[in-house]
Amino acid sequence: HRDLHSFPTRRSSDLIFLSLDLPWKTGWEFLTSLRSDAKMSPIPIVALSHQTTGDTIQKVFKIGANGFLRKPLDAQQVLKRSEMVLREFYL
Repeated sequence: HRDLHSFPTRRSSDLIFLSLDLPWKTGWEFLTSLRSDAKMSPIPIVALSHQTTGDTIQKVFKIGANGFLRKPLDAQQVLKRSEMVLREFYL
């Protein structure tokens, strides 16, 4: 069983891509855990999912994601969303 404690806790990342379809814990739970952890909460998160309903996307942002990408991922979209989130977050 994996949880936030097995995730690197030092701030060594500038951006986290988080699948909402994790095999060992729901991405929703993990996103909530990241946002409530003092060391991890400052890092921007882009959520990834096959679910693309308006409710899903609204929930992702309400819980604390900074961006959303639909699976399967498109390399150009990943680059564009990464740049957008990093600019908004760090500039």
